[in-house]
Amino acid sequence: MGAAATIRHDLTAAVGPSWLASVWSSGFRGRLNFLCAADVAAAGVTLVMSTHNLGQVKRLASRVLYLDGGRVAVDLPAPRFFTAELPADAAAFLRGERPWAG
Repeated sequence: MGAAATIRHDLTAAVGPSWLASVWSSGFRGRLNFLCAADVAAAGVTLVMSTHNLGQVKRLASRVLYLDGGRVAVDLPAPRFFTAELPADAAAFLRGERPWAG
């Protein structure tokens, strides 16, 4: 029995965009399936990923859960997340105005 879900954090955080582009174009992609959300979805596995990379979210996500203080503050289909009226904190994050709270 395979996994029903897998959790990944910042799938390409340590990899530069030019390196990723060269890997995809070289045909080496099959060896990097762990990075490719489409391959995970094709296998029938739900991919749960945490990221601050909004570009990845727009390209890969079908649903967005925005967490605030460890609680789900927003739960929307991905396209609506970027167009809906959001709580102030989530809206500030999308505008790049939310300060880092480490």
